[in-house]
Amino acid sequence: MQGQGYVFLSKFSYMSFRMYSYDENLRIFDARNAKTALETIPVGGGIWRTKWHPSAKRKGDVLLACMHGGFKVVHLDEPQLWLAPDEKKTVRTWAETTSFDKHKSIAYGVDWQRGTSPEALMTDDSLVASCSFYDHLLHLWRA
Repeated sequence: MQGQGYVFLSKFSYMSFRMYSYDENLRIFDARNAKTALETIPVGGGIWRTKWHPSAKRKGDVLLACMHGGFKVVHLDEPQLWLAPDEKKTVRTWAETTSFDKHKSIAYGVDWQRGTSPEALMTDDSLVASCSFYDHLLHLWRA
């Protein structure tokens, strides 16, 4: 792993966490065995920020700011099953479900809308705010 790394716990599973660094990979770990990643997901661009979705309904969604690769949402299918005791039987699937590349410079900051407004609960899409580094732009989009 190259460059600086960050660790964030999932609020929906006390045993899993994600780690990212500038080497363009998102890594998912079991906190009980942090020596080896359960999965290494290549996302491109060098990851600057990550955010788990705040809703339990979308607990497998991770929002990414990938510096030169734009903004992305990666969905981890059934993340609670990734921690099964018998790893040989565990099938870990993931997919990039959304990307946003309207910024003109480095993808820097990103976060999901928080709260439970009636409008937010009526749709499966969440409002996302993203900002870029050099041009100081803020975009709102849905993912």
